[in-house]
Amino acid sequence: MIHAALGPLVYLRRSWLWACFLLALCLVLTLLTQVGGAVLWLSIPFLAAAAQRLRKWSQVAAALEAVTVFLLIYGLVSVLMVPPLAALGGRVPLPCFGDSGSSLRARSVLYCALNRHYVRRDLRTLAEDMAVAVGRVHPGAQLRYLDAGFPFIDGFPLLPHLSHRYGTAVDLALFYRDGNGRPAASPSPLGYGVYAGPRAGEVRPCDGRRSRLRWDMGWLQRLGDGVMLDEGLTRDVLRWLKQQPNIDRIFIEPHLRERMGLRGEVIRFQGCGAARHDDHIHVQIKR
Repeated sequence: MIHAALGPLVYLRRSWLWACFLLALCLVLTLLTQVGGAVLWLSIPFLAAAAQRLRKWSQVAAALEAVTVFLLIYGLVSVLMVPPLAALGGRVPLPCFGDSGSSLRARSVLYCALNRHYVRRDLRTLAEDMAVAVGRVHPGAQLRYLDAGFPFIDGFPLLPHLSHRYGTAVDLALFYRDGNGRPAASPSPLGYGVYAGPRAGEVRPCDGRRSRLRWDMGWLQRLGDGVMLDEGLTRDVLRWLKQQPNIDRIFIEPHLRERMGLRGEVIRFQGCGAARHDDHIHVQIKR
């Protein structure tokens, strides 16, 4: 094990510039995927050997082969090794594409590819039950999740979120309908960024206040043209969640809470120092 961990140093010591680049890349992959940095580190000897064969012909071909080898190793580790190891610590993946006809699935496959779709078993059960309840009352509606959690280590940050560190939280995309009244996916490809902002006269607690995480991204809002928030379905989902005994908190913007007539301590405002929550719903169960 020690030899495998230290082996890449043999290749890195040949070039300080190359070493700094790979170490920075390992850090970025760790922050994005938790396991990607370790996979890259342990793959360095294989990547170097693969690139060496083609270097005399083409630097581009060598780089492409190295990237392909890494992606293959990362994919195999993510599919074959991460789920059973994560289960030992009590975390399981949410379904990426829906299981057995369930409407629960990722808004983007990117969340699964980055291993950001892991939760505790009781949260997955809650999400699956919610999908059944949504489908029963609103046929054709899709329950799409966004960021959830990493597979390992309580307390490990899931950037840029301030929470999502214990497998007890998941973000849900808001529900929309198209111009013909049919269920529509969130207009944002990732579920974040396109929001249902306050109307005239609705509460705006963060107006005039700056925050490093509360991004308005006005340039992205045109993606929402042609769809509208399904307030009835969103209200039903929030009421269903509020009644579940293991719910700790639900974050949503005050203007949506007031517009939908929602009450209860578990449905809260996350504050102006966090990301805005009128493009998604933050659901968190008790630890």
